[in-house]
Amino acid sequence: MLDGAGHFQITPTNADSEPYVIDVELEVQDNHRGDSPDVILRVRLSINHPKLPALELEIPIPIEGEKAGIAAAIEDLKKFTEREHFIQRMPMLVIGGSGNPARRVQQVTMPTRVEISQIPYRLLSP
Repeated sequence: MLDGAGHFQITPTNADSEPYVIDVELEVQDNHRGDSPDVILRVRLSINHPKLPALELEIPIPIEGEKAGIAAAIEDLKKFTEREHFIQRMPMLVIGGSGNPARRVQQVTMPTRVEISQIPYRLLSP
């Protein structure tokens, strides 16, 4: 239902700037066996601008099937964050420096606000 991909051309507001492309990919990973939450929706964005290195962004969205509702799902959210099996990736761009282009990877802990939405099963069933 959620798997798929798209390719979008972006036209900058500034008429002197070149168009660029954003690729979007959605991948559903079934996680029922041995981990929480039940399913991960991976959202991958790639911003491909002619003057910049590719900017890659990956956001794991937890999906939980929970009859007991949001309160019980929050326990699986805690496991999701503590286990760190699905780390979000975000780019940081540095403009400047006197040398050649460089690339580094740094893992950090960042505050995240999670908005939890409950959808009744009957709304998703045919």
